Amino acid sequence: MTEKAKESGAKKGEKKSEKKEAKQASSERIAFPEACIVRIMKKNMDKEKMIKKEVKVAMNKWLEKLVTNVAKTMNNFPYVMMTKSEFIGSDVTPKLLLQSVRAQQQEAFKHFAISWMRKK
Repeated sequence: MTEKAKESGAKKGEKKSEKKEAKQASSERIAFPEACIVRIMKKNMDKEKMIKKEVKVAMNKWLEKLVTNVAKTMNNFPYVMMTKSEFIGSDVTPKLLLQSVRAQQQEAFKHFAISWMRKK
């Protein structure tokens, strides 16, 4: 078997696994329309940048968690109706941002530990 044939076979296998992952991701329930999220992401990125499906799904899930946490925190307020000034003046936003940063730190540490273990 030639090198080109081996490479094309490996690429086809990669493409099949990517398609399979994309199908699994698309069959998962997502909270927000993907196009809205992608439009916001693209608006803040260079034009030549591309976004993989797994990133779109991960962003959607992250936003869903964020909205869920905000709603749970808002539910703890004693008021029946919350105004914009109460929401902005509350500790909801800084608290959630801090939680998000901590979660990202933990993920980064896990990634670093795994890559460090592979080097040994």
